[in-house]
Amino acid sequence: MSKRSKIGWYELVFEQLQPIHIGKLNYGVISETEIFIPGQTMWGALTKYYNLYSNANLNENQDVFSTITCFYPSFDGENVLTPLYKNGKFHLGENITEDEFRFAYIDTIVSTAVRSPSKEAVDESLHEIDVLLPKPKNELPEKNICKEENLKWIGLVGIEENNENIINLLHKNRLEINIGGEIKYGLGMMILKTIKKVDRQLLEDWNLDENGELFLKDKDNILRNFIQITSAVDMNKCKGSIMPLAEFDFNSNIPKIKEASFYIYIGSSIYVENSNYPVVSEYRLSKGKFKRIFI
Repeated sequence: MSKRSKIGWYELVFEQLQPIHIGKLNYGVISETEIFIPGQTMWGALTKYYNLYSNANLNENQDVFSTITCFYPSFDGENVLTPLYKNGKFHLGENITEDEFRFAYIDTIVSTAVRSPSKEAVDESLHEIDVLLPKPKNELPEKNICKEENLKWIGLVGIEENNENIINLLHKNRLEINIGGEIKYGLGMMILKTIKKVDRQLLEDWNLDENGELFLKDKDNILRNFIQITSAVDMNKCKGSIMPLAEFDFNSNIPKIKEASFYIYIGSSIYVENSNYPVVSEYRLSKGKFKRIFI
């Protein structure tokens, strides 16, 4: 997306209809899932939907939804369970630890390949996949979890204001996408429930300015998106964790790494002493990650 293009910002609220698997780590036969939706995952799902809708090749329109945040769960479709570290533990919202959220919403699908016609299990084919459920399977007292409501997912997307076709498509009723892995097993369906234009205040809550660049206030800033670690980042001002992230090109039979870097993890914090802190306006949002830009 061009830096000079005027961007309209929208909050998207999806309702989860099926279990979701967002690949995280593999432990032997167990595939763990993330408990949030990375911006790159949501970008891929929206781009695929748009290309199928417009009869375009799947490798076209790669920049249309690239200015997009990570998405986080919500019980009511309004209040976002934003990430943060508290007492050394990763939380979604102020009062729910990662372990508590997993206890309520994570289940495991067990599968194995079989030999036909004997129906015997194939050796070493056992596989366990963690999935995020639409509704909690376990109670969490005093956590305001509603067992009758499907989980919602909330994030922001920036669209060039002259691209009316995209904006009209987002407003289309019952826009359905499939998120994450194992889609062929009936996982990942979500439906867009609401879309609304957002103001500058909400953008700042997501560490964003109106141009899609990083915005940090004069205080501890809790990150809702990843920040690329470069010489512009004073790591002494950061609390949380870091992780390597890679972006892949899936246009060939064997995926290729397009780029890889270390990032400050979501939920981490950066302390800013004044508005001249060097990372402000030097990073731009791309698929849930703030990347360093050079002007």
